[in-house]
Amino acid sequence: MKNNLGMHYRKRDNTIEVTTPKKKEKLYFDGISATHTSYGIRIKPSEYASSFVVDQWGHKIYC
Repeated sequence: MKNNLGMHYRKRDNTIEVTTPKKKEKLYFDGISATHTSYGIRIKPSEYASSFVVDQWGHKIYC
């Protein structure tokens, strides 16, 4: 699964990787566990998470 923001789903550990154009960019999450990595942000959706993430421009990144 990919989109123009560089998102892809990693089946082996059920995480979604988001790479952003700028390393210091902030993404805003709602009910989603996220960790920063050297190349972006790793999202692990929880059972309570909403189905999308909204970035700083208001784009929805669908999980």
